[in-house]
Amino acid sequence: MKIKRLKDYNILIVDDDPYIIKSITRVLKDAKFKNIFSCKKGPLVIDIINAEEKIDILISDLKMPDFDGIQLIRYLSDTHNYISLLIISGESEHVLQAAENIAVERNINLLGTLQKPIQSTKLLALIKSNKKLLRVQQSSHLGSSIEADFIECIQHKALSVFYQPQIDIKTGKIIGVEALARWHHKKIGVIPPSIFIPLAERLQLINELTDQITNKVLREFPFFLIELPWLTISINYSIDCLIDLDLPEKLEVKLKENNLYARQIVIEITESLITESLIAADLATILDILSRLRLKGFGLSIDDFGTGFSTMEQVSRIPFTELKIDQSFVHGAEQNMIKKAILESSIDLAKRIGMRTVAEGVENSADLEIVKHLECDVAQGFYYAKPVSFEELRAWIVKKNNLVVI
Repeated sequence: MKIKRLKDYNILIVDDDPYIIKSITRVLKDAKFKNIFSCKKGPLVIDIINAEEKIDILISDLKMPDFDGIQLIRYLSDTHNYISLLIISGESEHVLQAAENIAVERNINLLGTLQKPIQSTKLLALIKSNKKLLRVQQSSHLGSSIEADFIECIQHKALSVFYQPQIDIKTGKIIGVEALARWHHKKIGVIPPSIFIPLAERLQLINELTDQITNKVLREFPFFLIELPWLTISINYSIDCLIDLDLPEKLEVKLKENNLYARQIVIEITESLITESLIAADLATILDILSRLRLKGFGLSIDDFGTGFSTMEQVSRIPFTELKIDQSFVHGAEQNMIKKAILESSIDLAKRIGMRTVAEGVENSADLEIVKHLECDVAQGFYYAKPVSFEELRAWIVKKNNLVVI
């Protein structure tokens, strides 16, 4: 299926201020976008969205008469959640953050939020970030075939593993890597985990997927240890995998087969999934497995910290060794007092109970400076390196550490 070029996106601007519409239109035209539509009244948006010309990106103000931005988010969620949304507003950061939270909870493809006056560079950067989202949206048009393709991928053990370095903030030394599953679809290209992990869970293939990724990681990881013997590796586990009471013993067997030790492995579990699953699943079984993994020496990381609703309760229940702060609270925290407050309180909480802190989403020097100032332990993000293949990471390690490979 053909992927749209950036300049061919259909973009709709919704704002009751004609000057805002005019200025954003000018920025988009200068950036070579051709298909730009506009609307000054919220209720008219519905007619434009429902027209034959399909809207790809919607740039909308929050505060509008008759039909505000929050109502628009609700409408998109119910009828057109394939549209990517960029929220603009003159309201406070707190209001923008609330709107962002609503969009995320309603499964909107949210590109981001911008305060007025709009900075053209930030606007264009957010729109360009939509390329991957459109690819995923188009994959949905393949219908049930994408499920069949995924089943075939699992059957042929065709998932790839990419790795992203984790850097000690004080020393600048690489101390760990996170293993990340990747699916290279033959027609669409790379499909992110945010799409195929829920698919695996729905098809009850998540255990097989996790087992395949774990096996690949444990085979490849010893080669990193040749250059960096102190390295640890983090592997993501779905809560759905924590139903097998023999899991700790099975992982021990895999480690022995690859001459590895439990202390070198960190099991990452997403905090929001913990919150949901501890309500619906067998709490005793989940706590049993996680506690026994810890007793055997595995590290336990609470991933995407701050995105769930019962955070403090889960930290007190489960013997976590590491707290990974979600990238939504790290990137841009220097300019956002709400993000900064959450970031600071998360790091302080971890320090008080003896947990290591990892900041995800460190994308620039400003992000690094704020996590360094708040005395976070470890940074992970595009500022250092994007997730790369096994071969690329080994080359990166050699170059960064001035090593000679024999």
